[in-house]
Amino acid sequence: MRILLRISLAAVIAASTGSSLALATAIGGTHGRAEIKSTCASSGGNYYSNLDGYGCMKENCDGKGGLCGVVCKNDGKCEGSTPSITSVPAPKGLKGILNPKTR
Repeated sequence: MRILLRISLAAVIAASTGSSLALATAIGGTHGRAEIKSTCASSGGNYYSNLDGYGCMKENCDGKGGLCGVVCKNDGKCEGSTPSITSVPAPKGLKGILNPKTR
């Protein structure tokens, strides 16, 4: 299932940016629904929750129409993704992924 979530997030970002490239980043530790919901709201994203997990998607996170996202499994393990053109090095943490610095 973890691979399916990773592929799905990368596919969503690729579709939104018109690119097949997305930068996936593992997020260390565990992060509960309340933390993701709060961070998502403060970053201007859209929180979601379902039986498979929860997360946040933020449109135009790079100022160029890109989509950033955080996807978490029910055990609190999360992964984030940003358009590949946004940051070097890769953004870290929840806020870094949802608010990447552009080149």
